[in-house]
Parts: sequence; C-alpha cells; structure tokens
Amino acid sequence: MFGEVYDGSDAKCGSYTGTRAGGPFELDSVVDYPLYFRINDVFARATGNTRQLEDHYAAIPANYDSTAAMRLVTFLDNHDQPRFLSSGNAGNNLQRLRLALVFLYTARGIPCLYYGTEQGFNGGNDPYDREDMFAGQFEQGPSLGDNFNMTHPLFQWVARLNNFRRLYPALQTGEHSNLWNDPNGPGLFAYSRRLATNSAGGPRTQEVFVVLNTANANQTLTGRPSSHPAGTRLVNLLDPRERITIVAGPQTPSITVSGTSAKVFVAEAQVRPLDPVVTGVTPAHDSRQDAGESARLPIVLRFSKPMDTGSVEAAFSTVPTVAGSFAWSPSHDTMSFTPNAQGFPARTMVTLRLDAGAKDAVSSNTLCAAFESRFETLSADANAAGK
Repeated sequence: MFGEVYDGSDAKCGSYTGTRAGGPFELDSVVDYPLYFRINDVFARATGNTRQLEDHYAAIPANYDSTAAMRLVTFLDNHDQPRFLSSGNAGNNLQRLRLALVFLYTARGIPCLYYGTEQGFNGGNDPYDREDMFAGQFEQGPSLGDNFNMTHPLFQWVARLNNFRRLYPALQTGEHSNLWNDPNGPGLFAYSRRLATNSAGGPRTQEVFVVLNTANANQTLTGRPSSHPAGTRLVNLLDPRERITIVAGPQTPSITVSGTSAKVFVAEAQVRPLDPVVTGVTPAHDSRQDAGESARLPIVLRFSKPMDTGSVEAAFSTVPTVAGSFAWSPSHDTMSFTPNAQGFPARTMVTLRLDAGAKDAVSSNTLCAAFESRFETLSADANAAGK
C-alpha cells in the first residue's frame, strides 16, 4: 500500500513510510514526488542539471524507512499535474518523453504510468490533464477519438521497456549505482542496476548499464567502472546492432550518446529474445471505412518478427464474425485476412482480436497480452455523400 504526499521534501514524504513518524506502522511506500519535480526539470523542460537526480537518491536512506527505499512509486505525470507533454513542460517534444520513459523503466523504484501518456496526451492543468481514453466525452488534441491504440509509437515504446523489465530482473530490484552526473546543467546521467542473486532462476549476477543524455548535442561518457570482467561484450538493448567491450579496469570504453537519447547495455551472453508484438494494423485503429469499397478490404497485421502462422491464425478473430482466408508475406511477418464475398456488414463497428497464444517462429515466445483494434464500416453511399 502506498500513499500520496504532495511535497518535494524527502524528509516530509519519508516521514509517512514505515515507523519514521514514531508511531505504529504507516505506509509501505509513497509516490516519489521529490523525484517527480526533478524529472520535470531534467527531462520535461530539459533545463536542469542531472546531479539533482542522484542527490535525491542519496537522500533516501536518511529519510525513508528501509523497507520503502527501493519501492518508491515513480511517475512522470498524474491526474493532479499537467501532462509531461503539456505546453508548460515538454511542449509536445516526444523525444524528451521517450527519454524520460527509459529513465522511468530502468531507474530504481516501481514505475507508475498515467493512462494516456502512452498515447501522447498533452493536457495542461486540471481538468485538462484528465482526458478520456474513449471517444465522445472529455477530450481534446491528441485524446480525440478512441485511444486504446496498441500500435501507437509511444505504446510500442512502453511495451518494449516493459518487456526489458520482465526479461532483466536487475531492472526491477537491482541495486542502483551512480556512475556519472552533470552538476552544471543538461547532459549525461549514467547508472547501473546490479543484481547479486536472482531467485527467478536466471543468471546469478546481472548488471544493466544505462546512460542518458538530456542535452540536445552529442555527449561522450568516459570509461565507467563495471562489474563485468575485461573482454565482456555488452549489447545496447535499444539498438542491438551496437556492441561495446569492457576494457581493463574493468570499465566501459568511452561511449558517445546522441542528444536527447539513451543507451541500455546488458551482457551479450544474457540477452534474451523479446516477445513478439503487432507493430501495425490496417485498417488503422478507430478509422472509418466505406463499406461499399471495403466489403472485402483485407485486415493486415504487421509483426515485430517472423511468426508461427498456424498459431496466429488460430488466435485471430473478429466481431462480428465473418469467414475469410489468410495470406502471409514470404518473411512471415505480415498477415492478411480477406473476408469472403459478403464481407463486413455496413454501419458496423468491427473489432479484431489476436489472443495471447500467437507465437513467433524465432524463439516461440508468445504475445505478452492479447492485441485488439477496431474500425467502423459506414453505409455504402457514405463516402460519396461526404459523411
């Protein structure tokens, strides 16, 4: 159980954890408001130095109950604060949000994602920061229409970061070790998450090395201490084509990081395959299709990797149900479903679903969760009438 203490003081927030206030047991944890205010400064507005992040971590032991120290609930925005992308914060700078999300999902704490952040919502002060996910109610800007869009680029980014947390336990409970910060302004922030043991049956030791650049220009991080022996090859999870080798020290080699970007390294021997995801769908989510032209318009799903075709076809369904045929690209990463001659009925909301049993053909990983999308068929003459 965690509580909300709307304050930037670690002493104030920490006093509500455990028995810090001197009375009976209080809260297991609290939302990390002190970190939130620093996140706005460092990532959203990108004007503050990165040392303040580490200063907050350094203040935790003296102010929070020890049982709460590693499970503070971290967040980028919530229902009481302007959205990260609002005009007073990041101002719709999606790259800053992508960078902040890497921090949220790799730094210490329990990440809490506010609904709509994964759809690019950008509302300002209350109530405009409480946009509806569904269509037709309180909405504006990016929140117009139905927003349960699982192919949105930000949704895909969050899904990938969540996948990393599932695959690499150090990102969940690993010790945070600061490796670099910039006390003078925007720039580099580097840390490792180190796990001594893993009860889930994975590697006995694991280190995930993260380096973020909040500045606009490229920055180079000099060699940083590593728990890996010299000669160990590391892979950048955000770009698996990039590899570095630990040098004598042991330490990392110098690493150049582009402006407003991140790199997340793990030992090559510990890299595990990602779960497959649907990366694109046609018709587009929540689009409107003229039934006169789309009676046999195919539904097309694009995947992040080659798929086991039989498992995907068995997991696929539509509401309303129609008969049809499947076709695949030669690489088995794109599937088309074409309805029979009758096609989808007019003036109907068509929902398509892919159950979690669909698996890839590379590692036999299944979808982490079911995929859904929808589109609406109009009357046969709606397109001609401009409706």
